[in-house]
Amino acid sequence: ERLKAEVLAAFARREPLRDLPNTNLHRDGREVLLETTGLPILGPEGQLLGYRGVDRDVTERAAAAATLRESEQRFQAVFLSSPVAILIIRPEDGRIIDANPAFGALFGFAAEDLVGRTSIELGLWSSLEAREAVVGQLRRDRRVRDLEGRFVAKSGEGMTLLLSAETIRLGEQTLHLAMFQDLRGRIRAEEDRRRLEHELSHLQRMESIGRLAGGVSHDMNNVLSAIMAVASLVKIRHRDHAEIVKNAETILQAGLRGRDLVKGLTDFARKDLQDAASLDLNALVRQEADLLE
Repeated sequence: ERLKAEVLAAFARREPLRDLPNTNLHRDGREVLLETTGLPILGPEGQLLGYRGVDRDVTERAAAAATLRESEQRFQAVFLSSPVAILIIRPEDGRIIDANPAFGALFGFAAEDLVGRTSIELGLWSSLEAREAVVGQLRRDRRVRDLEGRFVAKSGEGMTLLLSAETIRLGEQTLHLAMFQDLRGRIRAEEDRRRLEHELSHLQRMESIGRLAGGVSHDMNNVLSAIMAVASLVKIRHRDHAEIVKNAETILQAGLRGRDLVKGLTDFARKDLQDAASLDLNALVRQEADLLE
């Protein structure tokens, strides 16, 4: 109806028709889109006798335009919903023409703070030399893949990010598409992994020491028990000789100390400190002094 009204209005005003789109049915049954251009044919008294002109088949061009619009709509949907921070940059002057919400969230900028400004003006790069290297590679190779770099958020916080960039065509423009992935979570996970590996290695060493100490402690306790038994027997048999009794007591104390050391080693290897007790350091020093006399 709209097309019909436009044509009748042109007829009434005796106006030419210029690129008037109209859909027609081809003889094979398919619809074709035509653009009609024509000039009015007027009689001697100015009456409209008809039109002469040409019809141009623009079906394929219209289909390509529709496909392009759909592609741009899909791109826009992905751009806005992507969890990856994305910038669209004009290569001629490096100015940002669009940024998705994920970029604003990562760097702490509102959209209006970004559009029309450059990454240098915003202070996004921690190193301008690194920026120049990336721009040079992008111009030379038309892409950058998984480049780890340091960037700066609006708050001044430094961030380690993974940068990828592409040269794209969007409509009639050639643009740069830059994508940033936050590596801080991955770096923390790697640090946690190394810490856990270190702890596991420590536990394995302690387990080996525990097994060794467990085997040695049994034999050591047998030896110490024999020494202490002999020392006790010497004390009884020579109870009237103060010097012998004192030496035997020293041997007994050394045996008890040795037994405690064996138990302490086993407990340390097993990380078992259930029998932990306070230590009288003065008494320990006196005992060790007796052993050295």
